[in-house]
Amino acid sequence: GVVFIPADTRGDLVLRKGIKVSNVEVLVSVSSRGKGENPGHGLVFEAYDPVSAVTTVLHVVAGELKRLVNEREDVWEEDRVQETCELLLHRLVLERGPVGHLVMKLDRTVLPDLFATEEEKEAKRIKEEKEDAEAMDDIIEGDGDGDEGKEESGDKMPGWEPPLVADLENTTSVRRTAGPIGHVGSEVVEPGKIAYKQEGGDSGKVEAEVDEDEKET
Repeated sequence: GVVFIPADTRGDLVLRKGIKVSNVEVLVSVSSRGKGENPGHGLVFEAYDPVSAVTTVLHVVAGELKRLVNEREDVWEEDRVQETCELLLHRLVLERGPVGHLVMKLDRTVLPDLFATEEEKEAKRIKEEKEDAEAMDDIIEGDGDGDEGKEESGDKMPGWEPPLVADLENTTSVRRTAGPIGHVGSEVVEPGKIAYKQEGGDSGKVEAEVDEDEKET
């Protein structure tokens, strides 16, 4: 795991840069654990705090480094070491101790896909898309079941009745006028009674009639 050992054990400097971690500005140095030794065998992180003028040192052993980089060996190739160490800084966590000193650690839960390969990222993307599609299918199927239930029940609350609406076809009346002997008089369409029917019911069935004159008064 992550262990603390004396700060005077360090090898080749890999990088040094000022960063802001957990709202704390520090100067961080990353070195191998021994001169000429592969950084994958262990790293030394040093964080100088200008507020307290104290340097906090963290030694990370090989086993923990492997877990931090998803067991990948290629990230410790000579031309990739600096990039790998800079990525590890994204997982650096600094907290102030009870007496104001800094406590430093590397948290693997920060950016869990930081060292995932392109193949792993693609496999994860496909898996997530499949899960999203299955979840959407479940939602659609659930909506369909609800619609079927509504159709069976008529989508009506207990005691609910459709409202009355005007029956336009039966709202007018026809009056026949008198004509000359032997001739049929003319037909006059005039307002008569306003007919109402139950909405959604039989259009030929008049449920109620209100006299136009009465309605106006």
